[in-house]
Amino acid sequence: MSLQSVTFGGTDLSQYLTGIAIERSLLAEVELTDVEIPASDGSIVAGRRLRPMEIRLAATLKGQTATEVSGYRQLLAAALDTTGTVTKRLVLPDESGIAYDAYVSGSTTLDRGHSHPHVTIAFVVPDATGYAAAQRTATIGTSSTSVTRGGNTRSWPTVEATPVSGSTAWRFTNESTGKYVEAQGSFNGTSKLIIDMQRQTVKYGGSACTFALASDFFPLDSATVTLKATSTATVKWHERWL
Repeated sequence: MSLQSVTFGGTDLSQYLTGIAIERSLLAEVELTDVEIPASDGSIVAGRRLRPMEIRLAATLKGQTATEVSGYRQLLAAALDTTGTVTKRLVLPDESGIAYDAYVSGSTTLDRGHSHPHVTIAFVVPDATGYAAAQRTATIGTSSTSVTRGGNTRSWPTVEATPVSGSTAWRFTNESTGKYVEAQGSFNGTSKLIIDMQRQTVKYGGSACTFALASDFFPLDSATVTLKATSTATVKWHERWL
């Protein structure tokens, strides 16, 4: 990838821009929630989340005449539009192999000059993390299996399995924490069961499936995690990077 290459939704923006510079924070802003403890001084931290991260791109729009500048502006605007998709994959020149799910905010500016006007584009990354391009997979069975997560922050996996015919419950367990998700139903031995930990959904044969009330959808929190399933399952996830 060129040092000037920034791709958004598969489109190389350097077709329309030169002199690209990227500005972003080292880490997204952290938001803490606290809870006051009765009969105690102060409060304790009860939760932590990353606020959406902004990545700003400054560059010069190609084109010397008013007509050329107008043409490049229209092409660039179309490439940046996320109507109907909400977010697109943003890949930066200094992090090849990592992509951000981003959209363009209204904070974009364009100088009025007719020759090489300056452009500023603000990308917003809602979950404040980057994703490795290649998907990781692991096969989990009835015995405990140790999995190395990769990345430097938690990842939310998707689990796929085909419960045996006649069974009425299928469980996927994180033995490192004790958390599990248990699907319930009349399984036929051929349809696929899919558990999406991030969206907190369980589907069997393409339709919503009942799951035990005690189920607790979980991410791969630690660098190494021990997993177990009722029968063979395939776990898929993308490494996530702060």
